[in-house]
Amino acid sequence: MTGALSFGQERLWFLDQLEPGTASYNIPLVLRLSGELDPGRLRAALAGLVERHEPLRTRFPSVDGRPHAAPGPAPLLQEATGDLATLLAERSNAPFDLAEGPLLRITLIRPADKPDEHVLSLVLHHIVADGWSLNLLRDELAARYAGTWDEVPLPTTYAAYAEAQRGAETDRDTSFWRERLTGAAPLGIWARHRPARFTPAGSPSPVPSTRSPASSASARSWSSSPRTSSCCTATPARTTSASACQSQGATIPTSSRSSATSPTPSSCAVTSAPT
Repeated sequence: MTGALSFGQERLWFLDQLEPGTASYNIPLVLRLSGELDPGRLRAALAGLVERHEPLRTRFPSVDGRPHAAPGPAPLLQEATGDLATLLAERSNAPFDLAEGPLLRITLIRPADKPDEHVLSLVLHHIVADGWSLNLLRDELAARYAGTWDEVPLPTTYAAYAEAQRGAETDRDTSFWRERLTGAAPLGIWARHRPARFTPAGSPSPVPSTRSPASSASARSWSSSPRTSSCCTATPARTTSASACQSQGATIPTSSRSSATSPTPSSCAVTSAPT
């Protein structure tokens, strides 16, 4: 894959520039292999998979501040033995270098407590795959390993799709919205409250309350009445306050979400594939 990125890829490249070194957009796929494993056949199946799907061997360097797709190194199969949960977490949470690649990390793991079993870990960056891709990759890999894969040329490439996405149709859409938005007042968002840095936790600064002492006293009184509680008051109050603050450009801290350094992968597809 060379040349332009699709709009979706460009968004992910921008997010990586905004917060480099994050594993937020890693996609893990974990396959537990049963039966006797043939390492040579597995390597051949993986090599065929990477050769057929160009994005799996593509990197995204920056040229004059703009991303470009370029040929990258092919991913290599690594082997590891140890605690399964620890090894999966390490590989799932390790960041990718979009400029250098490869953007597919493959590890064959032998669990320390079950040395006769194998677990295949594939971790991809979202810029070269999505959730739908995982099933396709899994099925093709299983068929290649079993020797039942029918090599049919792909009808198109992702590079061709990206180029077409930026063609005449896109120019027409852009012209339409430029005409519709001509004369629109600027949003003026730069003067509003912004978080100190990009983070899923939202702003590190509390949003100032606009409640009057009288309304606060009324809320406390209502919360202490029969058949109600402070939760009944806090939930709609928080929703109303969040809506008002967001309409003014403020960032509302939300419930914590799993970080990229969580001890276990945030999500993975576990599938048994006969070997």
